[in-house]
Amino acid sequence: MSENNEIIQSYNVDLTVQSRASLDLAKPLADPNFAWCLSVLQEVLLVALNERLDLERPSLEPFGAEFEQNWAISESVSLHEAWIVLLALERNPVLNDVDGLIDLEALTNLRTSVVPQDEDAARDGWGGVLNLQAGEQLLNWLTTPFRQAPVSLVDQIRWVMEHWQHFLPEALQQRLLRALDRVAEYHAPRAGGAAVHQGPGWSTHEEVERFTDDSDWMTRCVLIAKHTCVWLDQLSTTYNRSIERLDDIPDQALAELVDRGFTTLWLIGLWERSPASQAIKRRRGNSEAEASAYSLTEYGVADRFGGVEALDRLRDRAQAVGLRLAADM
Repeated sequence: MSENNEIIQSYNVDLTVQSRASLDLAKPLADPNFAWCLSVLQEVLLVALNERLDLERPSLEPFGAEFEQNWAISESVSLHEAWIVLLALERNPVLNDVDGLIDLEALTNLRTSVVPQDEDAARDGWGGVLNLQAGEQLLNWLTTPFRQAPVSLVDQIRWVMEHWQHFLPEALQQRLLRALDRVAEYHAPRAGGAAVHQGPGWSTHEEVERFTDDSDWMTRCVLIAKHTCVWLDQLSTTYNRSIERLDDIPDQALAELVDRGFTTLWLIGLWERSPASQAIKRRRGNSEAEASAYSLTEYGVADRFGGVEALDRLRDRAQAVGLRLAADM
């Protein structure tokens, strides 16, 4: 199991249908690869489902109420569509839902829980083990990638990209590619460990260098850079409130970065900037220009961002979700 499991914290991955029991679990995912691949496979099944409107759909009855009670469904899909997606995933031979994100075992138990009340019910096919014959053609179509690539989820995504690309939206194709990239990065070789650090004493200055105890963190680093001014403005728009200080950044925004696979956040432009830089830019015609992030009065966290106290609070919250902070010097 890869070492960077420790930073995949949230069970609230972007799933179309998810077990309600898994939504409130606050611990690292045992298998983030499965979560990433499952998310895009659910989207693929929904698109494929609506590609074949000519085929009869398996009935949701008499399981609708219990299904809705135990699984959380995205607002963008119907309860019936989510039911069919899970029925299809139940037939995927390589699914290993160790985190219980969709709880296929509970689905199987639900499907086999119905006892026929009369001969008509038994004949209609939902007594004992649910008879899906009415929707079998559709389920057979939806599960084609699982039969064609029965060894791994990655192979199934590649099969979908090759054979179903003609009806997949461009945005979904991009998400499929990102899922493949994430899995590849997750399993990327980490041979050799971290670079060898020079110990204290190499500097010509009097101060003593402080090196991190976990010196192998760099070999696991997946870094995203954010221009601090721009990001705070974007977050203000996203969350519909003023976000001006570092400690105003929502926990959800930090968790989303971790969910996307990042381990380190590089904040550009933290330091106190020179007003002369801003004045020069504005004299040249840009009335809304900020001072350059690299034209500084000092290496102190800018007052406008809350100073070093706000940075410390942000650092502690970021560490709580497995995210490191970095800044240019």
